[in-house]
Amino acid sequence: MTATATQPRKLGLTGPEVFPIALGCMGMSGMYGPADDAESIATIHAAIDAGVNLLDTGDFYGMGHNEMLLNRALRFLREKVVLSVKFGAQRAPNGAWIGFDSRPRSG
Repeated sequence: MTATATQPRKLGLTGPEVFPIALGCMGMSGMYGPADDAESIATIHAAIDAGVNLLDTGDFYGMGHNEMLLNRALRFLREKVVLSVKFGAQRAPNGAWIGFDSRPRSG
């Protein structure tokens, strides 16, 4: 059997099945310039309607804005998606990249 371009794929050996194309959400939080929340939420909903169920975000996208945006967009759709969240990137208050730290919190 030959896989089709839209056939779901399993993540790892026991992970969930996801659409072969994910939606990257970095640009929805001003990382490439001004972003519009309503347009971003409409884009997320259109992607889900088209079968996309893997959304990619990071805790440093918009200094937490991306997570809040996804929270609003997925309010009634959380069971339909898989979230991929990168973490550990560090940004200064002005948005400048200052490093990476993925050590467990102590104390």
